[in-house]
Amino acid sequence: MLVVPSVVSLNTSIPSLKFVAKNHELRSVPFSATEGKQRIATAVVYCEADFGEIDGKTANGLIRRSEKYKIISVVDSEKVGLDTGMVLDNKPNAIPICLDLAGAQAQAGLIPDFFIFGMEV
Repeated sequence: MLVVPSVVSLNTSIPSLKFVAKNHELRSVPFSATEGKQRIATAVVYCEADFGEIDGKTANGLIRRSEKYKIISVVDSEKVGLDTGMVLDNKPNAIPICLDLAGAQAQAGLIPDFFIFGMEV
């Protein structure tokens, strides 16, 4: 599994992110728990054409249970518009499946802290 922090503009007004520059590269990093109240990081999960299938293990597992991330949506162009809970367990969970990252951000109304995708090795 590869977890990538989302990149945001320097003009953003999101107080839950701090910026870290390393080797002339700017990336966003969630504030640590010591900088205020505990906050669960938000994430979008990429699972193109595999969500709900055996090859979508990472996404399927994160949707069913994640203590580290609040999953706000899944990206899978073959199941756009469906509810992830209905696809996996036939029980709605209000986590939508979106066409792409832009759609996921628009649906949630926020920039996620992380973009997660599973990789076969």
